[in-house]
Amino acid sequence: MSVRFPIPLSSLAVIVPVLLLGACSGDGGDDDKTSDGADADTDTDSDTDADTDVDTDTDTDTDTDITNELGIANLSWTADSVQQSLLTLSWDQGVAADVQVEFAVDAGEWQTIPVHTGVVGVNQQLLVGVPYSEDAEWRILDLEGTILANGPLLSVVNPPANFPLATNVISDPSAWLPEGKYLLGSCSQHARGWTGGDYWAWIVDRQGRPIWLSPTPSEHWTLYATIAVTGDRILWDEQTYWDFAGGWDEGRGSKIHSTYIDRPIESFDAVGLHHAFIQMPDESFVWGSKSWINNTEALLQWAPGDAQPTELWNCRDNWEGVNDCESNSMWYDAYRDSFLYSFYTTGGYQLSSALVEIDRSTGNTIWQAGIIDDGLEFDPPESRFSWQHGINFTEAGTLLLSTESEPFIRDPTIYAREYEVDLNAGVLRQIWSYDSTHEAATNGDTHRLSNGNTLHGVGSSGQVIEVDAAGNPVWQLDFGGGRLVGRVEFIEDLYDLVSPEAK
Repeated sequence: MSVRFPIPLSSLAVIVPVLLLGACSGDGGDDDKTSDGADADTDTDSDTDADTDVDTDTDTDTDTDITNELGIANLSWTADSVQQSLLTLSWDQGVAADVQVEFAVDAGEWQTIPVHTGVVGVNQQLLVGVPYSEDAEWRILDLEGTILANGPLLSVVNPPANFPLATNVISDPSAWLPEGKYLLGSCSQHARGWTGGDYWAWIVDRQGRPIWLSPTPSEHWTLYATIAVTGDRILWDEQTYWDFAGGWDEGRGSKIHSTYIDRPIESFDAVGLHHAFIQMPDESFVWGSKSWINNTEALLQWAPGDAQPTELWNCRDNWEGVNDCESNSMWYDAYRDSFLYSFYTTGGYQLSSALVEIDRSTGNTIWQAGIIDDGLEFDPPESRFSWQHGINFTEAGTLLLSTESEPFIRDPTIYAREYEVDLNAGVLRQIWSYDSTHEAATNGDTHRLSNGNTLHGVGSSGQVIEVDAAGNPVWQLDFGGGRLVGRVEFIEDLYDLVSPEAK
């Protein structure tokens, strides 16, 4: 009998400089109408009678002027001096009334932002969603859809010269996840695989155009950007464990940052953090630490207000037959109250890719698999995972992960594999797989989407691919060969991530 898991909560895996407003970048308004809405154009008919009979002139004037019934005037905008894709729109309003702002980056494709409560006098509204290097039109409408005024052209500067721009290789909007309008992720600046140097957390649109950028300080690493369990902020890791330039500190200076799109919130110490972390349903954090206990890894949990983390489990004391270990991925299942925990080594320098499910309350091993003794077998044998990352349970209760095509071969391609966990038979039974055809020396990430597609970050190949259930790519971004892509996640509405005072 196979084990079927209920819907799991996603494991969650960002400090942004304080954002200041820059100088005014434009102003303007509609000159076709007076502020009270009277038609200011000049008809060409010659009807000059002043009596009260019905005017029967036959001119063909098809006036399309804007009726500005709310007295919208003095439209302008400013760009933030640091995150220059964040724009503040400004206008005067003669009548207090709710209004709707729309903007269009691509001709004719108007996007709406949350309704603005208009007041008499000066009004301001944060605009998020115009990519770097792009121009955009914008306009103000009433809630019935009547256009009240057009604003001056928005123009966002180029992104920093050292940011690695992505190329949109494959694009089939009819087949991709409709709600996946933007992608949150991270990558290395240099195209050298598992490499030091600068890292970036970012949000890009479906064309790969950057919307929001956050460089990681001091050549520290970011591998695990994610949305918080509250759904209203971004979490991103600043890892010092892999700081090749600053000296190896075993991750003692690692942090987890919390930020809105428009301003940072706070940061938390995460001693020993070196790869993935989880935000639990109670908003506490769990991560694998390489500096908590010498020569092994401990699973730590910390909640805001705690004086120090609590150890939940460690390889040496709680995993029979394992001494030293180092992880590369993890997942929490709320219903079973268990952790999926993935390792690329389970003893010294032996690269023994293994996966274990741990009961959170007892620390007992529920099952294990991989290149390790006493683990579940693979059906078929050639579906064995190796150097696996991005582990998670799907909504159907199956195991999904990113893996090398097979163990111990040179230049393997990277697969997404899905397994049924059959504890009665003692097997991981492969039920789906997809060969990305790209080589990657390390890393990787997978998620099953609500429409049945799979999102696959192909690690250090620099690729992010969305495939349908048949394994056909429907969307692909290429950040350049050898760039290390971290965890990736789709976002539907950027305004979910805006600070409450700026919405």
